[in-house]
Amino acid sequence: TLELIKDYTIEHIDCTVILEQPKLQGYVSAIRISISEACSIPFEHVSVKAKTADGLLGELGQGLAIMAQVVVLLKHRQEPEEQSPDRWL
Repeated sequence: TLELIKDYTIEHIDCTVILEQPKLQGYVSAIRISISEACSIPFEHVSVKAKTADGLLGELGQGLAIMAQVVVLLKHRQEPEEQSPDRWL
């Protein structure tokens, strides 16, 4: 749930879309922009790759389905450390 991830920020998103059609070459940049805006992270922190389903069986290999694999790197939000005087001794 969102309650569990409120203490984390998204550092990077890596997405691979596997499909036969349509070709995504002309849309990758727009997809990256859309994801970066939706997640409030810099465009440079979003990677999108498109691959074909060569050699796969079933609906994916027949071009009847699309699969997306996504990895998200999260970073724990840290509370600012209190700067006590004896910290510097």
